[in-house]
Amino acid sequence: MKNRNKNWKTIHEETSVLAKWMALYEAINILADKAEEKGIPFKQIELKPLAIKKYITSTENIILKKLLKNDYNIDICYDDDYESRDYSDCEIEKI
Repeated sequence: MKNRNKNWKTIHEETSVLAKWMALYEAINILADKAEEKGIPFKQIELKPLAIKKYITSTENIILKKLLKNDYNIDICYDDDYESRDYSDCEIEKI
């Protein structure tokens, strides 16, 4: 049973990192598209790190859920305290 939890933890951590990078990529593409629409060179855009971070925070869980479903066939739902919960009795479908 411990090995299953370790695998879930590894899967979750790796997929979470990927989800954050994908959210950042998406945010930059949105900025680039808006700049292009307005005819402004991307280098002249005033990047607002807090706004980008807010976008990443608001979308990373959506992307994470999609990645887990598509890559591992894992459906999850969780709330803000999911990290503090014990998932040792959860069943994960095998691929």
